Amino acid sequence: MELTQSLLRELFDYDPVRGVLYFRKRAAKWFDSEHGCAMWNARFAGKVNGTTQSKGNGYRRIKVSVLGKQHLAHRIIWIYMTGERPPKQIDHIDRDATNNSWANLRDAKEFNQKNKSMQRNNRSGVTGVSWSKANRRWCTRVWGCEGGKRVYKYLGGFDSIDEAERAVSAYRVKQGYSFFHGKNLAPYDSRAN
Repeated sequence: MELTQSLLRELFDYDPVRGVLYFRKRAAKWFDSEHGCAMWNARFAGKVNGTTQSKGNGYRRIKVSVLGKQHLAHRIIWIYMTGERPPKQIDHIDRDATNNSWANLRDAKEFNQKNKSMQRNNRSGVTGVSWSKANRRWCTRVWGCEGGKRVYKYLGGFDSIDEAERAVSAYRVKQGYSFFHGKNLAPYDSRAN
């Protein structure tokens, strides 16, 4: 069965502020018997649809059940709100994949690679900046786009980490990166808490 906006709105209610899907009371047409319908509605109608699942790296996301099949909540919410097929990737603006409020979701085509958390193995505390023992300076390397192609760009070496951070930040602003890109750890990283 194709997941359409009208089908999803028949099955669920969505709170766009809290980012939560709720099961709606179902009509008898969805069941083999009146008893099955009554039992299902007594158990599920009005309840939150979704469970938090964690991947091996600690990345948490919400999965919801739609007619017995599991789906990522943000993809179902996209159809629910827009009536359109979801884009290949959906960006959670605050980088918390458990926050499915409508204001926190956007098409990741332009943003997903420009709204990442600091990597777990970062030792300098500044994304794109590392200490060069050979040069005894802070070196800057960042991803960008030039001439329509993705490039890994060296921005130079600096005497202080603050200068290096300013250079990286200025370059990212020109490249359209999110203000939050690389600034801190993702909410699911245990070191963030």
